[in-house]
Amino acid sequence: MNNERVLRLTIVTSIASLLVAALSLRLGSPAEGVGARVFATAVSGDRAVVQVQVMRSEKVLVFGVPDAKIDVRLDGQKVAQATTDAEGVAYARFPVKAGTHKVQVLDDKGEVIGESGYAWRESAGCAEPIEWPEGRERPSATAMRVEGDSGQALAMDVALFGDALSATFGTQSFVRVFDKASGKGASGATLELEGEGATVLPSSLQTRENGVATFAINPSYHSVVLRVSATVDGQKTDFMASLPVAPAAGDIELEPTIAERTVVRGHARYATGHATAYLEVVRGSALVHAEAFPLEKTAKGSAHTFILPELDAGLYWVFLSTSPNGADAPPLTLRAQPLLVGRDLQPLSRAYALCGKSMPNDRDEALMRAPRPLVVRKMITDGIISRGTVIRARSATAKRVAVGALLSAVALNLAAVLLLGRKSRSALDISIARSSRWGLAAGVGLAALLLAVIAGLIAGAD
Repeated sequence: MNNERVLRLTIVTSIASLLVAALSLRLGSPAEGVGARVFATAVSGDRAVVQVQVMRSEKVLVFGVPDAKIDVRLDGQKVAQATTDAEGVAYARFPVKAGTHKVQVLDDKGEVIGESGYAWRESAGCAEPIEWPEGRERPSATAMRVEGDSGQALAMDVALFGDALSATFGTQSFVRVFDKASGKGASGATLELEGEGATVLPSSLQTRENGVATFAINPSYHSVVLRVSATVDGQKTDFMASLPVAPAAGDIELEPTIAERTVVRGHARYATGHATAYLEVVRGSALVHAEAFPLEKTAKGSAHTFILPELDAGLYWVFLSTSPNGADAPPLTLRAQPLLVGRDLQPLSRAYALCGKSMPNDRDEALMRAPRPLVVRKMITDGIISRGTVIRARSATAKRVAVGALLSAVALNLAAVLLLGRKSRSALDISIARSSRWGLAAGVGLAALLLAVIAGLIAGAD
């Protein structure tokens, strides 16, 4: 083999090695990966509702994947399918029994983008635990007791329908005026109500036999103070209470008591324009219904009409938020209110008993004071992390292939250098000697270039 052929072969093999290395690095590029995060709660009955967030990671940033079609499998069997919203969020509802099951989420290509085993448990039943978990912020109190001036015989309870006043929307509320000593309600008390930072309607009314009166508060500021003057048997007592306001929360138009196993319509409203809202229905500590829906623009903000599925008799809570966190959303953005399904008060009484509390005799008061649920939402799988591990492993393999290809090219170049050197020493032809020297320089140059590329790959490896 003459020098020219050796040189051409060396150049061709070097270029081929560079192409193999480039292709390997391109196929193993860790630029982005798609994975699914799955959040689950306890089980109520024989069905579970999980939230799936399909996310795309680009280096250190994570984005939701809109309009992603997913299948959910339980122990290898397909149990649900869904399409993500603009934020990459979807909900799946499927039958499941308490115990450990394997959950998988597949994309539209049939590739697993999230999987894990999870031990489902039955809902504890009590909405508000007696001992609040450490590290979790307790929701603002919706009922508060306000004492009259010292020496006066009356006291007053104030409660809101829900966990806070919804800004710009009216919230049903109540007061109960009662005797401090006996606890008996002051029947027929005349009340004059005034709101600081809010409109109160009606502004004048009388208590019922149990001392309870209901009214509506429509806040216009982020801070609301309620002033009440109660007159009983010619004696006047003044009260004042500061009420919590959720300035970024929406409003839920839904009857507080509905018939069981009935499809019911409700309305979600916001005073400002929002693209998407999330509705969750909770029983005890279990998520029983959830949906994400787009909000339509209206003259007063944005709104949407939703439909609740058939629900069994019991006490539920309905949560509305513009955050995918639903019931765990920040209090300033969350609207929450109780829902009694069925005319029987037994589920409501049971909820009080399980939480170690006494249920008020008045139906409205009992519903407004209903124990607030604690929804413990657990991320059972993080496909972003697991997919990231696969992508990093694929990238490392690609780099090993690239380094191997480049090392092979270096070896071929060095072999060509040695061969050309021997031939140049034994040849007498000056032109061949010149060609050999040129070939020697080219081989050394290529080898140096390839070694520099290898060093760069090793230095940039994860």
